[in-house]
Amino acid sequence: MQRGEVAVHSRYLPVLAILFCGCNAMDSHQRGLLKPSGAADMNAAIVWGEAVDGLRSRIWTDKERFNPEEPITVHYAIQNVGNQARTVWHRGFEANNRIDVRTEDGKPAHFIGNASARSKTFPQRGNWEKNVPVVLQPGAIDDAYIAYNLRDFFDMKTPGVYSVQYVHQDSEDEKPVKSNELKITVAAPGS
Repeated sequence: MQRGEVAVHSRYLPVLAILFCGCNAMDSHQRGLLKPSGAADMNAAIVWGEAVDGLRSRIWTDKERFNPEEPITVHYAIQNVGNQARTVWHRGFEANNRIDVRTEDGKPAHFIGNASARSKTFPQRGNWEKNVPVVLQPGAIDDAYIAYNLRDFFDMKTPGVYSVQYVHQDSEDEKPVKSNELKITVAAPGS
């Protein structure tokens, strides 16, 4: 086998290992494998949502005020506040998470993205872009989620205050875990 052929074949070893060995639950102590880009931005001052069955979650942005054009990037984390280990699934966002955005008058913001992300129920079957179980020990925080730009999914150009909340639910049998309600201000141009 030539040197170039070895390099090409070795690219497939991780995929083959997963296929032949299976996917084991990842313990929260192994979190270096799922290192989020916004982990350093998370601080104790960020409010958590109400705990549900031992889990609570929170969302935050890097600032509170945005102009009508700039990205509104939201970070997300979920914590095990119970006294037993819990498994949280990373299935790709739409499979077990939803983003709710409301305008000042309480109406849902106009959705511009993929319709399935706004579904009021979570799909329980089908293909997920990923399906990774993360075991959270009591007190552990899972913050290895993609930071989403809300403008990729919602029309948020109109000046005003928007309310944003993430909802997480791994199965129909579980109660949904709702994050804190984040208030985001979109300023008028030039202000």
